[in-house]
Amino acid sequence: ELAHQWYGDSVSVRDWKDIWVNEGFARYSQWLWSEKEGEGTAQELADYVYATRTAEDPFWTVRPGDPGPDDQFHIAVYDRGALALQALRNEIGDEDFFAILKGWPQRFAHGNARVADFVRYAEEVSGRPLAALFDTWLYQPVKPAAGPSPATAQAPAPSARATAAKPVQPKSWKRIAATNGVHEHR
Repeated sequence: ELAHQWYGDSVSVRDWKDIWVNEGFARYSQWLWSEKEGEGTAQELADYVYATRTAEDPFWTVRPGDPGPDDQFHIAVYDRGALALQALRNEIGDEDFFAILKGWPQRFAHGNARVADFVRYAEEVSGRPLAALFDTWLYQPVKPAAGPSPATAQAPAPSARATAAKPVQPKSWKRIAATNGVHEHR
């Protein structure tokens, strides 16, 4: 909830469809906490979320960038939203990524912002075109072909029928999942 003071209370959503601006960042802050505490890196958590949801899981049909009124607080807004941030981090590197995380609440402090505002800001700070990355992770109602990990960027998405090794659950996962409340079951 502390993350909401920076990514929710400080920068409010312009419209309810932009709820990812709050909830994706709040979830990702839990992943950063886990990384700092040595209980699983943000990348390990992202890989775990990606690997434990089959392509047929309705989780992937929710579009965090515009989830619609019935899915504003769906678990996908949180977890797919955090996956989008990890994909961004992998794409632009830690220096630009953390500059964006620090600068975003300063740029839009005590105001309203949209998902599109964040995309433009990330492009400005990184100097890179990022619309396609955000489209993949926030707007497409399908599981992305590759996970957010640089190591899996060229790997094809596993099919639901494929047998793969069970993903390793990061130590912090149970505590993070416990904060999901009713959203865990959606």
